[in-house]
Amino acid sequence: MSVEFTIEGLNAQQRVLADIIWACDTKDRVDAFIAALPTKALRNEAKSIVDLMIMATVEQAYDGLGSLDEASQVLRKYNKKKG
Repeated sequence: MSVEFTIEGLNAQQRVLADIIWACDTKDRVDAFIAALPTKALRNEAKSIVDLMIMATVEQAYDGLGSLDEASQVLRKYNKKKG
């Protein structure tokens, strides 16, 4: 599964932070980048961007799951076969 999303409403500084965070290939590198930011305000902003990225990724994965009705139908068929 490839992850593609857009976070709307970021200002120029936040977009730069998001691009740098996205370029990090491990959580350790993301954590090191955030820790190296010069102010607590920037660190908090970067952490918020990471949270937004995680939420966007989860939302994308959830959207790809399909209808819950389909899952319910499969479960009903399974339960009928057992009983």
